[in-house]
Amino acid sequence: MLFRQLRGAVVLMNDTGKACGTVSDLQGIPQVEQSLRELTGTSCESLIAREFWLDQRLVNRACYVFLRTSSGSSLGWFFNDDPEVWQAELLEILELPPIEAFALDDGSVFHYPQADLAAQFELRGKPLARWLAGESGPFAKARLEFADGSAVVFDYDCQTERDSIRFEPGSLG
Repeated sequence: MLFRQLRGAVVLMNDTGKACGTVSDLQGIPQVEQSLRELTGTSCESLIAREFWLDQRLVNRACYVFLRTSSGSSLGWFFNDDPEVWQAELLEILELPPIEAFALDDGSVFHYPQADLAAQFELRGKPLARWLAGESGPFAKARLEFADGSAVVFDYDCQTERDSIRFEPGSLG
């Protein structure tokens, strides 16, 4: 399945490229599609990636991503391993609350530090364009695009179960 941005809506496509529903059909949250559409004309106020560490080993760079816009709306997304897609959800919070580290009975320690991507990539106040999710080969991808053509890309390799976050500079001036 693929996601495509068509006429301002994110549409779920089957393997033959035929539209078979919207993101809200997939997620059961009708407000998500509207929230995605409303990114245009707003700017990034906060972009946080919650990491997942097991003991001293980084497992996921983005087990959850939080975006707050200048309009006051908040959007979160995460990799859903069944059906292997990035899934967005509308949030009613203004900040992503921290999660305290905790230990399991076997002594393993789970940590969930937060990376400030807005500061790292200098995104605070930058006009937003859209959020997209889809797949490319073994990768599930999510893209937060900005009005200047730049993007923050979240990749998840479904074969190795590793993820990455990268900034792509824009070409618009």
